[in-house]
Amino acid sequence: MGCLFTPSFPNNVQIPHVLVCHNHKCSDKGVDQLLERISESYQLNRKQKMAFTIISRSYINRFLFGTEQGEPLKMLLTGPGGTGKTHTVKAVREVMSHFGRENRICFLAPTGSAASLIQGTTIHTGLGIAVGSKANTGDRYDNVYSFSVTKRVEAREEWKDVDIVMVDEVSLLGAQLLAKMDA
Repeated sequence: MGCLFTPSFPNNVQIPHVLVCHNHKCSDKGVDQLLERISESYQLNRKQKMAFTIISRSYINRFLFGTEQGEPLKMLLTGPGGTGKTHTVKAVREVMSHFGRENRICFLAPTGSAASLIQGTTIHTGLGIAVGSKANTGDRYDNVYSFSVTKRVEAREEWKDVDIVMVDEVSLLGAQLLAKMDA
């Protein structure tokens, strides 16, 4: 799939397990301590920490505690290059790793270079979406994205255990590709 990875953290920082859990229920104080330790180890600024906390708590509540129902979190982190969006997401990856669920997050990006920075894969490879040109128009920049029924079934099976999909450089995506990703 290309979404599994070997996590690497700054200076090989290891975060000790601090949650007190019984029957899959962890104390809120323990969760707070875990999030604080990770945000400190990544030196997140105020805005990064806010995004990190929203994403991490949503994940913990939905997938570990089962207390969050309804639509999953859909969040857009925006900002100029170098403001720490990817760095913030790597901190979320560490939260998932703490719970042994690092293989349940998938990182996608529109280009190979962007995908390598986040230890992910390209959107097209990860989702099995083919790119072609509209032969009738002669416009080589008019791309057509195809996602066959077979590929869609294969992708659903491959992605059934993925809890979070993070797409980096989303501003480079067109509406048609976003629609295919949502299919």
